[in-house]
Formats: sequence, structure tokens, C-alpha cells
Amino acid sequence: MSHTSSRPARTDLRRGLARGLVRGGAAGSLLALIGLSAGAYADEPVGWESVQSVSGLQFFLVLLLIPLGLAIVISLVVALPSVIRGSSYENGEIWAGDDEWFGGPKDGVEKGTDPARLESAGEQGGAGARY
Repeated sequence: MSHTSSRPARTDLRRGLARGLVRGGAAGSLLALIGLSAGAYADEPVGWESVQSVSGLQFFLVLLLIPLGLAIVISLVVALPSVIRGSSYENGEIWAGDDEWFGGPKDGVEKGTDPARLESAGEQGGAGARY
């Protein structure tokens, strides 16, 4: 006597149900989107003035060329001073700039690593949260 398992049938049923729900959700979303956009096809009110249609060139100019031109102008305004000033650093040279330590001691980088100051701090602060 052979025993047949009902597991494959349940799995197929679940997969079919899930696929049906996904397809129904996609179709419902599409119908809702079409239904919501129906107001866009309404006639304009009688009291409104008639507007001129916009040509493709005007559309291209307003939505693409003007923002692109503004981005280029802003980039030039930001970058031009450093380009004119030039770089004081050349490849292969040792960096001669001052050290910076963001969030470090207010006295400067040299004071932050002063051994006397580190010893006087003792066990304060740090990850142990003893202040």
C-alpha cells in the first residue's frame, strides 16, 4: 500500500493563490491609476482664459537647458577661485599644511598628545564613562 503525500498539492495551491493575489493586485493598481487620472481629461472651466500650447523646444528649454545651465554656472562659481589660485601642492612633495584635528583639543594638536596632560587626566572619560 503506497502512501501519497498531500504536501505538494498544498504547496502548489499556495503558489497559485500567491500568484493570483499578485496578479490581482497589479491589475487593481493599474485600474486605480487609470481611474485617478480621469480628472486630467476634464474640460477647463468656462471662465478661464485659453492658454497657448507649449512647443517641444520651449519644453526642452525650460525643463532641461535652464537647470543644466544653472548647474554649470554654480559649479564654475564654486570651482573658479581655486582654479585661478592654483595648487600649492605638487605630486611627490611632502605636505606642508597644518595638521587638523576635528573635535580635538582647543589648544591645538600638539597639546592633545602632551604626556603631562595625558597623565593628569588619569582614568577620566573614555569608554568607561567616568568623568
